[in-house]
Amino acid sequence: MGSKCCWCCCDTRRAVIICNAISIVLTFLSIIFVSVGVGVNGVVEENDDDAYDNRKDFSFTAKGITLGGVIALQLLAIVCHVVGIFGALKYNVWAVAFSFLWYVASLVLNGINLNILGLILALGFIYPHLELMIEIQRGIMSEKTYEDQEMYSCCC
Repeated sequence: MGSKCCWCCCDTRRAVIICNAISIVLTFLSIIFVSVGVGVNGVVEENDDDAYDNRKDFSFTAKGITLGGVIALQLLAIVCHVVGIFGALKYNVWAVAFSFLWYVASLVLNGINLNILGLILALGFIYPHLELMIEIQRGIMSEKTYEDQEMYSCCC
């Protein structure tokens, strides 16, 4: 029998899908906020007239990254989250690992920037990915076992 995410909420497969879906929504919101010059995760630190003028031609820089670069990274994040959802749906450990590595990178960057909320989210999202990878590798979580033994959710 596989583990439950947070020991009671849902199975790890469902948790990975939920975590990645939440990340996709948060990333889209981040793209919108950064595009209009609102600070998200410390990327855009001030919203003055010069930043507004520079944002229009996509040469706006924040911590040495252009607005286009920030958006490109956010789009890459969305790709990683979609791959994670695919991996969970298809029981593909490599696809789940791809998403897992994005969260590890996020954890490191949030640690460097002392972003406590980012650290908490990254840690919370790493946990189900790691558990699911272990369960897929051990054969606990598979298409054959999911419907009969592993599917669990208390709320969704």
